[in-house]
Amino acid sequence: MSARYHAFISYSHVDERWAKWLQSALEGYRLPKRLARQKLEDGAGSDRLYPIFRDRDELASSADLSQSIRGALEQSRALIVVCSPAAARSKWVNEEVRLFQSLGRADRIYCLLVSGSPDRDDPDCAFPAALLHSATNEPLPDPLAADVNPNADGKRGAMLKIAAGLLNIGIDELKQRDAQKQLRRRGFVTAASVLIAVITLAFAVMAQLARDDAEVRRGQAEGLINFMLGDLRDRLAPLGQLDLLDSVGDEALQYFEAIGERGTEKEVYSRVMALRQIGEVRFRQGQYAEAEDTFRNSRNLAAHLHTSVPRNSEYLFELGQAEFWVGYAALEQADLEQAEASFRKYMEYSRRLLATDPENADYQLELSYAYSNLGTVSLQRLKAEAALDYFQKSASLNEKLVFDNPDDVGMRLDLGNGYSWIGAAQLQLGHIRESRNAYQRAVDILTQLDAENDSPLFSENRAQNAYHLGNVLLQQGHSEQAGSMFRLAGTLLDS
Repeated sequence: MSARYHAFISYSHVDERWAKWLQSALEGYRLPKRLARQKLEDGAGSDRLYPIFRDRDELASSADLSQSIRGALEQSRALIVVCSPAAARSKWVNEEVRLFQSLGRADRIYCLLVSGSPDRDDPDCAFPAALLHSATNEPLPDPLAADVNPNADGKRGAMLKIAAGLLNIGIDELKQRDAQKQLRRRGFVTAASVLIAVITLAFAVMAQLARDDAEVRRGQAEGLINFMLGDLRDRLAPLGQLDLLDSVGDEALQYFEAIGERGTEKEVYSRVMALRQIGEVRFRQGQYAEAEDTFRNSRNLAAHLHTSVPRNSEYLFELGQAEFWVGYAALEQADLEQAEASFRKYMEYSRRLLATDPENADYQLELSYAYSNLGTVSLQRLKAEAALDYFQKSASLNEKLVFDNPDDVGMRLDLGNGYSWIGAAQLQLGHIRESRNAYQRAVDILTQLDAENDSPLFSENRAQNAYHLGNVLLQQGHSEQAGSMFRLAGTLLDS
């Protein structure tokens, strides 16, 4: 079966953090070398689990959720159900299970038990009805679930169980090879842990010295921070060991709090960047509230720098970046009001930045992104007219950028995606003809990019917009043209 996704994750939004963790864990998992080589020799397909579908990431500009969900399920080799009492009560999780079963792939459904009981008779049962009874209400065998409880499989064991099923590998062999791989990694991780402990202690001592108003060797501290949050972070991230930096981040934050705004411009600027890096680590770990607090600290220091040296455009730029991250972290927590407030400030800073150098392409891009972010939030808040205005302003800037830089592939991609967002906003307003025109422009741009560049990025974007255009054509009654777009999308995704 040719499919775009290795798996579709179905979940209640109460369990969103588990769905995000599982998607990240599976997409980042690498088979131990011997098993990967064996799969390659056997011609058994991929040794990776990328991509995994999770609706919020994949349906950013979708106007027809049910059709998009159906398309994603049809394009998925397997279904993973994040099971909990909330999932058991969710109409949508149950419908997604039913739909996947109707495709004849009931044997490719995997369960991740995150809370509740596996007992079907328990009032706190975690399994949706579709996993317990057939469409004709006949009892089904009890589902087998990977259980994240530490007394059961544990988080990693549960992830490995599901990975083994998706890769068609025996779980015992996978666990054995994975344990060997973890032992080989442990040497590096142990050494890193010792180094982290030493540096954490150093931060604690320096923080105390700062509180006592002693002379602090800030230059050395900034050097340690840059190493910990730069080189070492880059080495730990592929190993899934960013949590080792948690203690360092906590101590660094205490140190920054103790030292406040003291130091040279260069030192304060370095702290602005370091705080943003700490925030990004927290963000990547899914700790959005902690990340937002850290981004706020970075923003406050950047605001101090900008106030002190208002003519320095670099400080204004960093202030805008910090405000963007505050908004992004808020958006991930579904705090649309805070996200909109921060994105408005980001827009204002971007406007002021562009006023210092109106022909600067990077500054024009920042303002374009600010408009687009505000449009995205407005669309989620069902403020389609405001969203359309923002998307049109963003597209206007992108059109100028593409005109001035016709060979810049990234700018052309931004313009194509900008028209896609306009199409989504027009459709929410009920402007079918205008929505069709916008999606058509997006398809035209992405078709040309796809022809010029050998990259799945362009073909996937082209396929998504062809699918959206097909939906609009279908609403207009142009079934033949709609079918042509749907077939194009399918062909692109299968290639």
